[in-house]
Amino acid sequence: LRGTPETPDITGDVSTSSFGWGHHFNLSGTGKYAFQGPLSDGDMNFVLQGEDGVLFRDSIEAFNISAFQSDSGFVMEEFHVQGKTNLLSTEFSIDDKRMLVPKLSTLIGEDQLALADELELIFPEKGRLVFDPSILTFNRAGVEASGGWSSSDGLDISLNYELLEMSEFIR
Repeated sequence: LRGTPETPDITGDVSTSSFGWGHHFNLSGTGKYAFQGPLSDGDMNFVLQGEDGVLFRDSIEAFNISAFQSDSGFVMEEFHVQGKTNLLSTEFSIDDKRMLVPKLSTLIGEDQLALADELELIFPEKGRLVFDPSILTFNRAGVEASGGWSSSDGLDISLNYELLEMSEFIR
């Protein structure tokens, strides 16, 4: 703990034995955090690393999480979780107007889903989001998705795909 009451600078260690959501995703590990004031709009850095947990019912071998919060928004600099047969890796940033996802890659057993380009979700008004065409790969297939969601109309997504085998979804 350093600084003054008006502009504190707080750093420390964190340890978790079950951080996550039930049997599908939880982490155990150690990390560091840093908060820099003033309290009304302080910046927060958070890093967590470990070697234990569950990812999609798979044993985790290693994970790294690094995030940054400021008055301009939240940035997930790194979210990488490696299991024995599964992987989840992403980066994103979010503020009150949009969410940018430059990287997303998942591997669940034999199936791989990844972003081929940056995904941008725009929040034009409360209760609504839209996104322009973005390319995903699913195994050997290419999928282009665009559309949006609103609390009044629900989900409206258009998909174009090539080399997509429906049997891969019905396992």
